[in-house]
Amino acid sequence: MQKNTLIAGALMVAFLAAPQLSYAEWGIGIHFGSPGPRPVYYNGYYRWHDHPHWGVRVRFLPAGHVTVWVGWHRYYYYDGLYYRPVNGGYVVCQPPAGAYVRGIPSDFQPAVINGVTYYTDNGVYYILTPHGYKVVAAPVVAVVPAPPQPQVEVIGVAPYRGAVWVKGHWAWRPRFGRYVWIRGHWR
Repeated sequence: MQKNTLIAGALMVAFLAAPQLSYAEWGIGIHFGSPGPRPVYYNGYYRWHDHPHWGVRVRFLPAGHVTVWVGWHRYYYYDGLYYRPVNGGYVVCQPPAGAYVRGIPSDFQPAVINGVTYYTDNGVYYILTPHGYKVVAAPVVAVVPAPPQPQVEVIGVAPYRGAVWVKGHWAWRPRFGRYVWIRGHWR
């Protein structure tokens, strides 16, 4: 009798505390046995910490979540993860571009790309604005190949006294996706 009461009490505590549970415990269950209750993990979590992957369904939002509106769409945010309501539960989703939050987790590292400081982790990019951290699309980094070897030019006679020879050079033309040779000339 006392054992059944203890088990029922433990289940009641687990049920009532479900919205307060950590990531590792939502809807996954609690394992009872020695040395005591502990979260049961499964392979839907990131490899190096206990956050669920995008697409994982949860029954409850974590305590302390905030509501984030992007256009007419409502999301919930907590500790770097975004959730959207689906069929009486929630799905962990990709961060919506344009969302603003006051803070981001410490595992987001700054990276300067094209002169802009981004905070990034797991393919998610934020920039710091006066309104908070904003989710942005991944920056586009143009990779320009090294120019070909300079061409050999024959320098003719200067057209007038004091003329200066400007050496020829390769110039990148993004429109054509290649380098073009700019001939040397007297100036």
